[in-house]
Amino acid sequence: DDEGVEKLKEDRDHVDTPSCPHITPKPGKNGKLIWISGPPGSGKSTTCQLMAREKNFVYFEADCVMQFLNPFVDPQAENPTLQAFKQKPLKGLSAEDFAAIQEGTKAFEKVMMTGDCTGLDEKFIHFLMMMARQIKKQRQRLGGHWAVAQAVMNRTQRDTLRKELGPDLYFIVLNMTKECQKKRITGRHGEDFPMLDVMFKMFELYEPAR
Repeated sequence: DDEGVEKLKEDRDHVDTPSCPHITPKPGKNGKLIWISGPPGSGKSTTCQLMAREKNFVYFEADCVMQFLNPFVDPQAENPTLQAFKQKPLKGLSAEDFAAIQEGTKAFEKVMMTGDCTGLDEKFIHFLMMMARQIKKQRQRLGGHWAVAQAVMNRTQRDTLRKELGPDLYFIVLNMTKECQKKRITGRHGEDFPMLDVMFKMFELYEPAR
């Protein structure tokens, strides 16, 4: 009903101040910015969750932003990947940021539906730049050490983010064999997971760090 719709609208988090009750803000006191990258199933979210639990890093789940959701996932959640999709929706995105998210999402949907990765790199850079702007803003708001979970496919994309985010940014690129990837993904989604071949295709896009 209309009342329920209005309640849902009011219950959203503003993009400039998404809720994060588990974080103690240290405004302007920025620490390390560790960006955990790697192909699907490599453990990006789990690694960031452990850094938040054990070393008080701010855990920023970038996949949430792609779904227009609050990126500050509680590190005590049992499964960070599943918890990410239960986060509150965001409101207040600029038209530019909204378009960047849509472009990145559509590019990934094309890969998921067809396995065709043509043009994904260029379109994804626009999404990453939007992500970098959000991270800069939130780091000033919250401070502290940060652990970002987000797949970044190659050196060109990493260098683009370094220019935007500066010398505080460090990348850690996780890697694994295809056999390990299959075991992790089917362990999470089941043996009959229909997107396994697409995940293998995306695995091949990731350029190892050197």
